[in-house]
Amino acid sequence: MKNKVIETRTVEGMYGIDCEQAVIQSENFGRIFITQMFGGSGVSGETYRWSQGMAVKLKAADDFAALDADFNPAYTIIEAATAGHDDERPVMELHGHQVAKIAKSAGLV
Repeated sequence: MKNKVIETRTVEGMYGIDCEQAVIQSENFGRIFITQMFGGSGVSGETYRWSQGMAVKLKAADDFAALDADFNPAYTIIEAATAGHDDERPVMELHGHQVAKIAKSAGLV
């Protein structure tokens, strides 16, 4: 399989809606974090979707325990990374449909 799931989790997103997140080992990208993003009311219902998701390039040994550690007193590592503040874990320039394709190939959809 080109994209192997290392870990997954469900977190509570906006409005109490579940959001899926995963750490993936990708043949093309190495270790990455992918998360669904909120679609809002402008697209067929308010929910989280992989097709509106984002990806972050991780360090080779990163997992959720590492990503949930403090980046600074205000943010965890994953919060800083997804906001573009962690130069060691950059936000990847992938369209949401590319994130959805990664999720599907890893068996998350």
